[in-house]
Amino acid sequence: NNGDIVTLQPGTKFLFNENAKFIIFGTLQALGTESDSILFVNYEDETWGGIILDGASDETSFEYVRISRVYNLNGEGGGINLASSHPTLTHVVISGNVSASGSGAGMYLNNSSPSLTHVTIENNTAYYGAGMNLRTLSHPTLNYVTISGNSGGGMRVQSSNPTLTHVVIS
Repeated sequence: NNGDIVTLQPGTKFLFNENAKFIIFGTLQALGTESDSILFVNYEDETWGGIILDGASDETSFEYVRISRVYNLNGEGGGINLASSHPTLTHVVISGNVSASGSGAGMYLNNSSPSLTHVTIENNTAYYGAGMNLRTLSHPTLNYVTISGNSGGGMRVQSSNPTLTHVVIS
């Protein structure tokens, strides 16, 4: 629910099986540490559906988190799909995700303005905007962010206005 708060402790590991999605409507505090990250990954050889924030509260944050091995067969998005959500991501790695029929395999934003600091978005695959796809009215702030090695482009911007400081897109 919109008023619910979930707090994840350092070292928490989510191992997802095929088509499972982690959907947040309220507040998620995923607070890992440099030596004990929080993992959102696949179970064995399975793939999964990614993290979806749909109207999540502005207090939602990810610190020292890794998100990988998402395979979205239908639609947009991959690792993190934001709809009208404005979370904070710090020391996060989003890698090895696929959006098979769309864009934003790393991050897909629609009417969302997250704050990203010390984030790496790498080795994701999509038709376009493989690292990030910024859709209508998305105005993220990126500081010390690296978007690299993505097959299908680094960032696609549509009717949005990102703020980039010390950002590498390659």
